[in-house]
Amino acid sequence: MGTVEVKALDAGSWFGSNISGYRVPTLQEFITCILDNNLNLQLELKELPGREHAIADSVCRALKDMWSFQHRGLFLSGFSERCLKRVAQNLADVPRAIALLCVPEDPDAYAREAGVQIIHVQDKFVDTEALDAIRHSEVEFGVATINDPERAKQLLAQGVTSVLTDDPLLLENEANHIGQQA
Repeated sequence: MGTVEVKALDAGSWFGSNISGYRVPTLQEFITCILDNNLNLQLELKELPGREHAIADSVCRALKDMWSFQHRGLFLSGFSERCLKRVAQNLADVPRAIALLCVPEDPDAYAREAGVQIIHVQDKFVDTEALDAIRHSEVEFGVATINDPERAKQLLAQGVTSVLTDDPLLLENEANHIGQQA
């Protein structure tokens, strides 16, 4: 499917009829929106087996053309080591995160082998043993998907670097809620 076909797709209707008609932006349109709003970006590459290099090369070209690397936070993530290794060849200074189900036995060795600085794991696999490995690792860890402020605070207090959530105001809302109760 090419850019013209993708742009014709309705990106909003499956969320609800009130937002139907929104079109899928191109990567360049998306990057422009991020830059125009002075935001940082975690860009997740969705792999297509056998096309990982083409996808990574295309994304890296767009970023090289548009992104101000000195002034904005950026990291690339994905489930594919092959995509992320190709990103490392094109944008060596841009941090990379790999999404896994669980914490590897030796997170530091795994990160070196995969060429990443960050590991994202699923919360349902983060137990006491996993938290111990996280605390003793030099790798940054993110845990997904956390929508409970108490769980987020617990993970952060136990050595997790970040939580991935559907609610960008998760901890801010919790602080406001606590302040309103006092």
